[in-house]
Amino acid sequence: MIPQSIRLYSWIDVEDVLNRQTKNWPNSLVWASAYWEGLTLGIRAEGKSKIQEWLKDTYDPRIEEKEGELYLIMESAEKKPKRFPIFLEETDEEPMTPRMIPSLARPNIITPHLKIDAPEIFSEDFPPVVVFHSFKGGVGRTIHAMALAKVFADDKKKVILIDADFEAPGISWLLRERFPNPSISFSDLIALIHGDLSKDKKDSLDLVKERLQDAFLDGIFLLPAYRSVEDFVSLDIRPEHLIQNADDPFLLTKILSELGKAMDVDAVIVDTRAGLSELSTGLLLDPRTYRVLVTTLSSQSMEGTYKVLKLLIERTPSKKEDVLFSIEEIDFPKPFVIMSQIPLNMDEKLWSEKRERLNELIAEFGCSDDLIDENLIDTPFDSNLFVLPSTFEEIMERLNQSNLRTKILDLKNYMPCKESLKSIFDTDINEKRKKVAAFSNKMQYAEKSEETDFLVTTPLKKLVEDHRQRVPITVVVGAKGAGKTYTYMQIIRCGKWSQFVEKCGMDSIHNDILICPFLEPKNLEETNRSTIQEAREKVIRQLSMKSRSDNSTIRDSIRDGMNRNLHEGQWKQIWLNGLAWSVGFRNGESEAGTAFPKFLTEQKKRVIFLIDGLEDLFQHLASSHDEQNALRSLIQEVPEWLGQQPSRPIGIVVFVRRDMVLGAISQNAAQLMALYEPYSLQWNELEALRLIGWLTEKTDIISHAKSIQAMRKEELIESLIPFWGKKLGHDQSRESRTSAWVMAVLSDLRGQIQARDMVRFIYYSVKYSIDDQRWKDRILVPSAMKKALPECGRKKIEEVEAENNPVQKIFNKFRSYDQEKKKVPFQRTDFNLDDSEIFLLENNGVIKFDKGEYHMSEIFRLGLDFERKKVGRSKVLGMASQANLREL
Repeated sequence: MIPQSIRLYSWIDVEDVLNRQTKNWPNSLVWASAYWEGLTLGIRAEGKSKIQEWLKDTYDPRIEEKEGELYLIMESAEKKPKRFPIFLEETDEEPMTPRMIPSLARPNIITPHLKIDAPEIFSEDFPPVVVFHSFKGGVGRTIHAMALAKVFADDKKKVILIDADFEAPGISWLLRERFPNPSISFSDLIALIHGDLSKDKKDSLDLVKERLQDAFLDGIFLLPAYRSVEDFVSLDIRPEHLIQNADDPFLLTKILSELGKAMDVDAVIVDTRAGLSELSTGLLLDPRTYRVLVTTLSSQSMEGTYKVLKLLIERTPSKKEDVLFSIEEIDFPKPFVIMSQIPLNMDEKLWSEKRERLNELIAEFGCSDDLIDENLIDTPFDSNLFVLPSTFEEIMERLNQSNLRTKILDLKNYMPCKESLKSIFDTDINEKRKKVAAFSNKMQYAEKSEETDFLVTTPLKKLVEDHRQRVPITVVVGAKGAGKTYTYMQIIRCGKWSQFVEKCGMDSIHNDILICPFLEPKNLEETNRSTIQEAREKVIRQLSMKSRSDNSTIRDSIRDGMNRNLHEGQWKQIWLNGLAWSVGFRNGESEAGTAFPKFLTEQKKRVIFLIDGLEDLFQHLASSHDEQNALRSLIQEVPEWLGQQPSRPIGIVVFVRRDMVLGAISQNAAQLMALYEPYSLQWNELEALRLIGWLTEKTDIISHAKSIQAMRKEELIESLIPFWGKKLGHDQSRESRTSAWVMAVLSDLRGQIQARDMVRFIYYSVKYSIDDQRWKDRILVPSAMKKALPECGRKKIEEVEAENNPVQKIFNKFRSYDQEKKKVPFQRTDFNLDDSEIFLLENNGVIKFDKGEYHMSEIFRLGLDFERKKVGRSKVLGMASQANLREL
């Protein structure tokens, strides 16, 4: 049947019907061609009747048979019927292989889809050719091309920037004052190549290379569209003329890449004409180019971009069997899409819908199983770039003051490096890997670590910023593995609050505030236990106390209270007494806690008590009201009472798991969490990258140019390339960018990454990388990182189950089902999940609902041994990536 969107007005519509049916052609149909006189089909003699039946079905209901001949009934005015004849020509010819011409125009003769040889992949010493295109003008295509060139130049890399917009040459116009008489232009290059009959075009390339030396500005070779404004109105030899009679249909890409290689540049950047123009197709349809489509959120621009992507999917050589050209599995880059001029108050739902549609189209270009939402870049509206000055230098200066350069770093970091796969380490790389393995293994568990240095994260920075003068009275919330015990130990090792403040990079106002551990985790190493004991004894000496209550006595007092059905006020007194007894003040007295602040004030002393390891005390929190009352008093009543004391001599920092807070406080839990939110140990993508950067510094892998805390996300990503590579493969592969992949697979669906998961992932990755002989340009080997992830998932599940009994029950419920049932995404009815179970899973970042299905975060999916229903791009990785973006 004729597709609903087609109306048979002319031979063009007749061909459109056949074009949409080529994969369903009968074997006896060889070729087809239509024009005004009719539709002609080349057929095998034995298949004539089958083809007639196929035509009747294909053109139903607009086909009729009259006196043995077939006719199409065309659209016509009333009472003026038009018939379009169909001619069947018998042929013994083999189906012709269409010559590959990069074009958006329809072919003269239609044939079934045949395999076409793919263009030869450039070797790694060829620079990438980056093609900027937009469906609509005025969306910021040229300024983004210039921004990319500047980012390369700022990194001491050389590039060629080409103005290939022959109809509205923007870059050429900006160069009029600086280069009023350029010695060479892009139109000259095309004309020279067109007239050069040699196979390698070397003479023409040498000439262009020589003349381009005079158009070098701040690390950028500039090639305008024309040499003079008078030439703007004429173009005798166009880009498409190069390929009409050339053996290589992608000759233009080859020439530009060879020019770039000859000039030893790191990239060739081409700014093309907007719209669906044959001026750009030779570059756009070459799968080797790095195609960058620029669009705004306007309806016309977005719909046009969708159309361009669809055309590229249909016309670009691809491994997929249902597109025009089919090739073997080859690593070609997927297109990038830049969504520009994004307003600050943009509707997130609208933004997400457009991103998702673009992602679905980009995924059609073929990708590894692990690719994520990484080929979209959002750049905000910038009024300084809306109306541009008239010279190239002025625009470059405005780019210096814009965050567009920062945004475009994502694109630069995607480009291959000339140094790829070459060893960048001056010593044995395996020795470095072993060093990272030893350090990361030690750092997995704070109770075993003796490390005295630490990364100053945003929560720690806020903690010291807010408490330079006053003692902190706060609750530090964090999941298991977020770094609670590690932070606890680092504060203790400082001895005084002033030293901790200084280690966090700030000047301290007071240096007399003592630090005293009150409760600690049970499973600490002996060395750490000794450190804690020494810290307590130091405080006792400073307060001139003779002895203190044994720590077991204090714990027994707390446990005894759990059997007496105490209310929160009584629990407050128990906690306060325990603080006083722990430093030897009125040991065993029932009112010691309330008298302790006055004593400290008189002695002009201040003490901060640290509490960790509460999970050892409260092992039945979910079901025990006594434990709930005790914990609620500690994190609500005690801080409130201490905060009201004159001169505030006692501080308290309680490290506690998030699920325990929620279990103890049934009402107003959100209010308490919000109160201490600034100090919550949460790790978003930026903090996680800083952690990895810190680890590489501690192991002497990378010496960063500036402090880790001062580095932006894009700077961190680039600095970590020697550690884990730019991609999970060589730089020209279709694999994901490593940093984006790692952050997505380790993140839950609330955008949170646990520090322990990150360090553990590094440990297993480097462990499996030791003795690798292929990857000399990085510490972590791609295959090792993929092998490490399931191991991290299993460890993650073990820890979540150990700390969260309700979630453990749901995980056991999953395990009760057959393996073939455990697939994602899933419906809640697949596992008979009730509302409370769904809430728990969503609240812990395990699952997220999207379009009628529940998706599971990758680290939980692997830990629970779930499979994906579909092979291909994992939507959940894009969801995790977006959750991280929102956290930033």
